[in-house]
Amino acid sequence: MKVTLLTGASGGIGEALANRLAERKHNLVLVARNESKLKVLAEQLARQHQVAVEYISADLSKADAIQKIFDETQKRRLEIEMLINNAGIGSGGEFATLLLQSELAMLQLNISSLVALTHLFLQQMKARGFCHLANRHTKPFNNFVLWKNL
Repeated sequence: MKVTLLTGASGGIGEALANRLAERKHNLVLVARNESKLKVLAEQLARQHQVAVEYISADLSKADAIQKIFDETQKRRLEIEMLINNAGIGSGGEFATLLLQSELAMLQLNISSLVALTHLFLQQMKARGFCHLANRHTKPFNNFVLWKNL
């Protein structure tokens, strides 16, 4: 099944994007940490817009989550046509007082997971000769960089 994979889908911009994509009849795979929110959103979108909506609960601040997501999409035979790397967080305050582990988890989420997901899925997307890719910048930008038909 051809789908759009959307990270950070359980709230905010991600939830708004999920709604907009479902309105436009995209089948979806929603990714976020909160499984209960994902389940409710998936059921709601499928019911309201008559599209297929699946979800994968994963914490992208953990390095092993990326392979879990990729493997799960392969197991379910999902063909990722559009990848939207929306998940991301920021931090604030005096750097020396911030928790190192929190800062490293933020880097994993904002940078490493985005690069890894893109690398894993882009290979398949390029092989099919068609793809859409959107990467969200984190604060202060909060905008997207788009690539199409690579």
